[in-house]
Amino acid sequence: MRNGFIYNLDLCVRCHACSAGCMLENNMDLKVREIYQANPEVILSAPLINIPMACNHCEDPACLNGCPSGVFTRDNTTYAILADEKKCFGCNYCTWNCPYDAPKIHNGRKIILKCDLCNSLLKDGGHPACSSSCPTGALGFGEIPEMIDYSLNQWFPDKKLNPSIRFTSKHSRHVLRVIPEDLFTGEIPESKEINRIHGAEWSLAGFSFLSALSVAICFSNLLITRSSGEYWPLAIAVLAGLFSLFHLSIKLRAWRAMNNILRSPLSREIAAYLTYILLSAAGLISGSEALMIASTVTGFVLLIAIDLVYTFADRRPVLLFHSGNTFLSGLLIASFLAGMTASFLFIAGVKMISGVYFIISDRNNYSFSGIRFLRLAFLMLAGVSMVSRLIVPEDIILPLFLAGELIDRIMFYSDFEPLNIKTVITDYTKSYSNEKKGY
Repeated sequence: MRNGFIYNLDLCVRCHACSAGCMLENNMDLKVREIYQANPEVILSAPLINIPMACNHCEDPACLNGCPSGVFTRDNTTYAILADEKKCFGCNYCTWNCPYDAPKIHNGRKIILKCDLCNSLLKDGGHPACSSSCPTGALGFGEIPEMIDYSLNQWFPDKKLNPSIRFTSKHSRHVLRVIPEDLFTGEIPESKEINRIHGAEWSLAGFSFLSALSVAICFSNLLITRSSGEYWPLAIAVLAGLFSLFHLSIKLRAWRAMNNILRSPLSREIAAYLTYILLSAAGLISGSEALMIASTVTGFVLLIAIDLVYTFADRRPVLLFHSGNTFLSGLLIASFLAGMTASFLFIAGVKMISGVYFIISDRNNYSFSGIRFLRLAFLMLAGVSMVSRLIVPEDIILPLFLAGELIDRIMFYSDFEPLNIKTVITDYTKSYSNEKKGY
């Protein structure tokens, strides 16, 4: 049996002693142990639960597997997942992948810091400072069983990582009561918060859209002229790479991006991108049709690799069929440029079904509905133009069509929702409120 956290939901009073002990022991100015709270609005039909959460040092850690630069390692003696901040270039991919919100972005240094399980104390036979500091005994540390029963705690995200934490109570069965109840009717206010695309993600939207455009031009050129003298795909691909650098906090460490190519989807994406660039340049210089074909094939491998970066973090099946996926966009743009009406209509139909689905299911971002409808209008206009052969200037149709594809990619980031304990807790609390209202 390995060691881990043992948490009793009934005993935590949210005094933050565990968080303070962690910061003092590690001389850290960043709070890596947060105290989350289910039912902060004190809904009477739901329990009030305090959840101190930091890194759970999982058996199959998503941070270690996903990080492209090899920041995370495991100490095989203490089982702690450690982070080497000197290797971090600030891609923040680990924050997408971890469902427990454990890796934290240091606002000043722009790198990732996290709980190291007080590794030095463990090696000396001690316990983590957080558990030692807990005055009520809510957060303990010791041997834990290998299997975890997630059904006991609906607010705890399950991503099949086998985290090193176990729970010793069923607090979720105890709801709050205030007497007399008719004088207190706590309700969860309607959320007016809209998911917005983070600033750093704009550069990723630019990188992925330009990559799809580059591959599509390369493929359409191959279908129409079989010419390797077209420089636009390479120029656009290089521009895409420059866009991606704006996502990184420490750009000079970008060379580390392929250090975890066997496990990290992001490392494999970078490898596919560089291979595509090299083959495209070689085909352009040599005029070799074989190299042009190879670069096109590698380009579509790149688009698949880009999509896998996101499905690794957000494992919902619906994301696989999102209309903003780069592979679908690359095929659609290539079909449009090459005048392949049948394939264009088929792919456009798939994208429209996906677009309508997200319009219907998107209950939190009503302000985006108009943008989504505009995107569908651009796609329909391009389809009508291809089918009816309307005499519409290409310098009008093409920009509108590409603008729709860019909108699709931007909406992808709005719909991208990796599993995270904060959103799970919010949904958990709302479910009690809806149950009370009879929804």
